[in-house]
Amino acid sequence: MNTVHPVFIGYFPKRRAIPPGPWIPPQVVQICNVGHCGGFGPADWMGGWRHNQLSVFDSEILAWSVMPEKERDAFEIHGYKLAPVLYLAAGPRPIEIPGVAPDPMPVEYRRIGYDPVSAPDLASAQDGTSNIFGHSSLSPFCNGRCGDIPVNRFCLLETEQDAIRRAQEFCNGGGEPEPYVVVEVWKREEC
Repeated sequence: MNTVHPVFIGYFPKRRAIPPGPWIPPQVVQICNVGHCGGFGPADWMGGWRHNQLSVFDSEILAWSVMPEKERDAFEIHGYKLAPVLYLAAGPRPIEIPGVAPDPMPVEYRRIGYDPVSAPDLASAQDGTSNIFGHSSLSPFCNGRCGDIPVNRFCLLETEQDAIRRAQEFCNGGGEPEPYVVVEVWKREEC
């Protein structure tokens, strides 16, 4: 497969603090996985119907709008870029990314890593009502593969190549069921 260029698909609010629970590698200071395992997103974020077709938000303002003002200090906004490839046990295949039109990512954002995340709804017809991203197998609140796969301080992989390799590996067992996508995770530099 030729080189693919990730597409910026939007923003999502994520909780900063790590709740008590499973063992977490000592270098991990924040869980920034794309999947919603462990309750790192705001409660009932889909209920407001402000998200785009890929279940993220087209602007930081919309992303902030799905949580009560009193909870906002506990969150930060992440930006997501999605590579237009679906990873299956049979091998990768290109996919069409639905048309989304997010505000451009601010220049203060920096890439913090890559997450191979399950994406069952990208393998079927999308109806716009479900959460496109499934589980993040690296997350200690999901399959906990951060216990045996080296992750950075955000519980993400450092390179796109490693994320692609792990997505293919997870499709063949050792993670959530296929299919997978690779998502670049970004956040403001000061975070």
